[in-house]
This record gives sequence, structure tokens and C-alpha cells, in this order.
Amino acid sequence: GLSACASGDQGPAEPEASPSAAEETSPSPTAQAETAEDKTAEPETTESGTEEEEVSPAPDFTLTDREGAEVSLSDYRGRVVVLNFWASWCPPCKEEMPDFQALYESWSSQGETGPVLLAINLADGYRGGTVDQAKAFLQEEGYSFPVLFDETGSVAGIYTNGSIPVTHIIDQEGYLYASGVGMVSGQAVQDMVDELMAEDGQ
Repeated sequence: GLSACASGDQGPAEPEASPSAAEETSPSPTAQAETAEDKTAEPETTESGTEEEEVSPAPDFTLTDREGAEVSLSDYRGRVVVLNFWASWCPPCKEEMPDFQALYESWSSQGETGPVLLAINLADGYRGGTVDQAKAFLQEEGYSFPVLFDETGSVAGIYTNGSIPVTHIIDQEGYLYASGVGMVSGQAVQDMVDELMAEDGQ
């Protein structure tokens, strides 16, 4: 199996997701390494809970893309958004990328109402991860899906608990619908997206 490490960085209070193959995103003296079996994580849907439970929208953010243009999560309100946090030094991240490329190619044909993939690269310098390194990796592998660069780690600090890859699925109203820590299969992501699209009558 692949190693999974938790850095101890503070992440979102909800929702909790099942741990699987992942890599630590930053060093921590208290981090304890975990191991994962050779299986992928299934995104877990958030619990609707009782009437007393308050559900908050996924925090908005603005990052730059490959061309240097600013992109915000809120730009895609009204569409299903899949956020995938990754780094070019992370083996589990690389293993799931072909699935995300296939999803992107499929969704691109659905136009302005289809699902959106935003792959967020941790380019904060940890383990040598930089924007230039990520761009070189993407070009070498031929990945064309949208990539945003988190050069300060501020967005990863909100959406991850210190391990990657992490995948979040956000519904059309901007609420967190499902999350997975570690590798996720393209089919598992597609199934969750299909549920949301069906609920919205698309």
C-alpha cells in the first residue's frame, strides 16, 4: 500500500472523510505516519443532521491559473465543482490524475452547465513544490485540466487536514457535498456528481 501521513495542520471542521493513501503537506514534529491498504477512498457524503445543525457554504477563495488569470470558487456558483488538492511530489496524487483528466474531458463537452474540475496545486515550496515544477510536470504528462496554484498554502489550510490528495465535491449552491482523503477513483467522483446533477434536474 501507499503511505499516509497526517501533518497536524488545522483543516475544516466538517465534513470528515475516510483516510486512505495520502502524503503529508507540511512537516510536523507530532505527525505520526499511517499506512493504507492498496485501495482508494470513497468520497463520503456530508450528513444533513438535525434542524439544529448549520451547514455553511464552502469557503470562497481566489487563486491564479496556468495563464496567471485569477479564478474564484464563486465564479462557478450554480455548477457542481470538484476540488482536488495535489502536489507534483505526491505519488498518490499522480496515480489518480489520469482519472481526473478523463473526467475533465468528459465534462468539457457539457458546456457551461456541466461539472467543473479545479485541481489545486500546492506550490508553497514544501518538498521543492513550486509553480514552475508543477507546470513542467503537467506539460510532460499532457494534463490539460484546469489547475490553480496555492503558493501560500492558505487554501489547502482550509480544505485539507495536512494530507493530500484530498477531493471535495461542492453542490450547485456552493455547499460541501462529499469529501475523500487519499486516492479516489474517477467512477466514485462521477457517481457523486451524477447524484447532484440528478437532484438538480440536469
